[in-house]
Amino acid sequence: MSLTAKNYGALFARNFSQQANGGDGREVRLFRCLRKAILSTGPHFPVEEFHGNRAQVVFPASPPWTKTVARCELSDLCIVWFRVHPQPSARITFLQAKRSHLSYNLCGQGCGGRINEHFGGDSTQWYLLNRRPPLVGRFQTFQPPPNLLKDALLPSVASYCVFHETSPQEYSFFYASADVISASKPSKPGHVQLTACSPVMDVNNSGLDEQKWTCCPLIFGHALYSGKIGTPIDYMNIASPKDSVFRASVRLWLASVLTKAVQAQRVGPVIRAFIETLDMPLSEKPTTAPARSIIFVRGDADFHRERQ
Repeated sequence: MSLTAKNYGALFARNFSQQANGGDGREVRLFRCLRKAILSTGPHFPVEEFHGNRAQVVFPASPPWTKTVARCELSDLCIVWFRVHPQPSARITFLQAKRSHLSYNLCGQGCGGRINEHFGGDSTQWYLLNRRPPLVGRFQTFQPPPNLLKDALLPSVASYCVFHETSPQEYSFFYASADVISASKPSKPGHVQLTACSPVMDVNNSGLDEQKWTCCPLIFGHALYSGKIGTPIDYMNIASPKDSVFRASVRLWLASVLTKAVQAQRVGPVIRAFIETLDMPLSEKPTTAPARSIIFVRGDADFHRERQ
């Protein structure tokens, strides 16, 4: 792990504590604190937000996990990480935020890299993120690639962030790739018991480092800036023809999402660098974003700026 990634993780963790602590424990508020904590690293690190809308997807039904018409929001937050040097790389994850009322002590007891923790969630959302079926946008203006989750090389294309209280009005969270989240089978769609279970914190998958879970905001920040969260969407080190098709389709789709903003010159240097790095042509058919917020994080060590 680079020194720059450690600095980013420390700054992000400090930002989250400042944003979250002292307030109420509502899921929506804590999610906003997460978003603000990432964006607040911006004075020191290249980070930029693209504002979107609610984006629901429809996918093949699978009762009792889903209703006869299976649909839900794709994610609460989309995070795109990329770097230019030493070679172009980029990853994307669709993150779902949850609030648990249980207590966790994942950092303080020497967990040896394992996690086995329970929290509550929604069966339909879990089915989408864990099983990764083919999908379509619910509305015509939002049309992601059908293979957006299904053909991703790394399962952390879908992920969870679970907020919890550590002491009165003090909050933390753990992150987990959706593939290490299991669910108890419900009698009908709705609330379900979820379990984050993994024997290790990170793995090497198809030659790529992937963070399976993190115990706290500090380690999450480390992993995010190091490019260990999400599935690759760049054009380097393609694993298979299917992987190549997937990456190309996601790049073209993201270009269509960003087209109008680029044409209107409403994007900053981080998003422009992302587009240039992946050589993404603007689209003739612009579409809407996959979440209310897409955050772009550029993970080049030479872009770290210390405040004077």
